[in-house]
Amino acid sequence: MNMVGEQPQKEKKRMKKGWKIALVSLCSVLGFVIVVAVVALWLVLTPARLTSIVNKLSDKFILCESNFDDVDLTLFKTFPYVGLEVQGVSLVNPMEGAVSDTLARIGSVGVGINLREYLRNKNIEVTKLVVDDVAANLYTNKEGKSNYDVFPSSDEDTTASEPFEMPELVSLKSIKIKKFGASYLNEALNTSATLGNLNLAVDGKYETNNIDAKVRLDIDSVVMLVDGDSSNMNASLKDIVLKIDGDTKQSQFDGDMLLKVKADCLSLNGQEFVNEVVKEGMRAVDDLLVVEGKLNGDLESGQVKADKLIVNLLNYVLTVDGVVDLPNDDEPMTMDLNFATGNWGVNQLLAMLPKQFTEWQKGMDLDAIAMITGKVAGRLTDTELPLVTANLKLNSGPFYDKSILPYRYQCRPQCRPESEREWRQQCANHQDRCPHRSQQH
Repeated sequence: MNMVGEQPQKEKKRMKKGWKIALVSLCSVLGFVIVVAVVALWLVLTPARLTSIVNKLSDKFILCESNFDDVDLTLFKTFPYVGLEVQGVSLVNPMEGAVSDTLARIGSVGVGINLREYLRNKNIEVTKLVVDDVAANLYTNKEGKSNYDVFPSSDEDTTASEPFEMPELVSLKSIKIKKFGASYLNEALNTSATLGNLNLAVDGKYETNNIDAKVRLDIDSVVMLVDGDSSNMNASLKDIVLKIDGDTKQSQFDGDMLLKVKADCLSLNGQEFVNEVVKEGMRAVDDLLVVEGKLNGDLESGQVKADKLIVNLLNYVLTVDGVVDLPNDDEPMTMDLNFATGNWGVNQLLAMLPKQFTEWQKGMDLDAIAMITGKVAGRLTDTELPLVTANLKLNSGPFYDKSILPYRYQCRPQCRPESEREWRQQCANHQDRCPHRSQQH
C-alpha cells in the first residue's frame, strides 16, 4: 500500500472541507447580520414613524399644505425588492375662483425597487409604481396664476449640488395610473375640461441613449369647452384608447401607434359634426375614429414621419405618408404630406357632414364612388394654412344638377332615348313639344 501518496490527498480534502465550512459559516453570519439589520430597520421605521417623517419632509418639496395618512415600508414579502406604500395623499392650495380648496386627493401610491440591483450596480429596477384613485382640481385665473404651481422651481435652488446623472439602466416593469379623474378651468383662455377615469400602463426599459417601452392609455370620457373670441368648441369624447409600442436610440424614435375614439358630440363654431347619421354609423362600427400605423422621427429636431398611417373614420379610410416638422422658437409647424382615400360613397359621406357644408348640394343628385389623392404642403400659423391639392375621381354612379344641365328633370321621362344621338334626333323632330326648344341641346 502506498501510504505516502494517500496522505496529501486526505489533507487536500480536509482543506477543501474546511474552506467550505468557513464560507458557509461566513455566509450564515452575514445573513444573520442582514436579517438583524432588516428587522432593526423595520422596527425603527414603523408605519407611524414613516408617516410622521414623510409629512415633515414634504414641506421642503411641496409648497402647499400636504398630508399623508399612512406610509408603510415593506421588506420581507418583497425582498430583494423594497416596497413603499403611501395611503391617503392630499394637497390643499386654496385659490379664489377654484372649484375646491383641495388641489388633489390620491387614494394610494405604491413603489417597488430592486434594492440589491441598486446596491450592486447603481441601476434602478422599478418593479411597481402604482398611483390609484386620483381626483384633481386644476385652475388658472385670468392673470395666468395656477393652483398647481406647488413645486419649487430649479431657479430657486441656490445651493451648490452635483449635476444629476441617469443610471445606466432603468427598468420599468410595471407603472400604472388607475382611476385618474380631473377638472380643469382656465379663465385666461376661457377653457374648461373634465377628464373621467384615466388609466395608464407602461412597461419598458431605459438604457443609456436607448428606451424601449409599451404604453397603453385608456380614458372613459373627456369633455372640453372652449369659448374664445374668434372660435368656440364643444367636445364630448369617450372610450379613448391609445397604444404605443416603440423605442428610441439617441434622439431617433420609431414605433407603432393605435388610437381609437368614440364621441357623443363635437361642435365647432355652432356646427355639429356628430349628427344622427354619424351616431348610427358608430353603432354599426363601434368607433368614430381609428388611427393606426408607424411613426418615426427625431426628438431633437422635432421632425415626425408618418409611414402609411391609416385614418379610419366610420370605415372611410384615408392613408397618409409624409413629414411634419413641429413648431419651435424660430419656425412654425410645417408639413409635407401625401394622402389617398379608398372608395368612398359620396352620398353617405355628404349625409355625415353638417348642413352648412352641404347647402351647395340643393337640387343636385350625386350618388357615386369617389377616390381622392392629393398633397398637403406648407406652414400652419394663425394666419396661414397649408396648400391642399386634390385629384378627384368619380365613378359608378349618376350625377344630376338641374341648375347647370340644359333641360328640366320632367323632360327626361317624356323622351328617354337609348343613346345621345337618338336624344338629339328626338329633340330635332319634336321642337314644338320639347319644353327646351329655345335652348341648345
